[in-house]
Amino acid sequence: MEEALRALLLGTPAITALVDRRVNFGAHPQGEPLPALVLTTVSDREGLTLGGPDGLQQARVQIDCYAESYGATPAPSTTMPMPSSAGSRPSWPS
Repeated sequence: MEEALRALLLGTPAITALVDRRVNFGAHPQGEPLPALVLTTVSDREGLTLGGPDGLQQARVQIDCYAESYGATPAPSTTMPMPSSAGSRPSWPS
């Protein structure tokens, strides 16, 4: 899931215009340039049916934007449409 989400973000021109390829899970490498996005999995659960695990996974990911200063980069929330309710999928710009 991590690789697919990172690829989705890096495949969005509006995202790469802000942070280039600096999209990392867990932490941003020390000494690397900013701005950057850091993705953190905040919940992760396996799908279950009466017959046991169904092989699907549902996760929530927090996306933090780091920059040299608060006003150094536009808010990524204007670039990354988020789902309006649980279970819906975002409509990513192309």
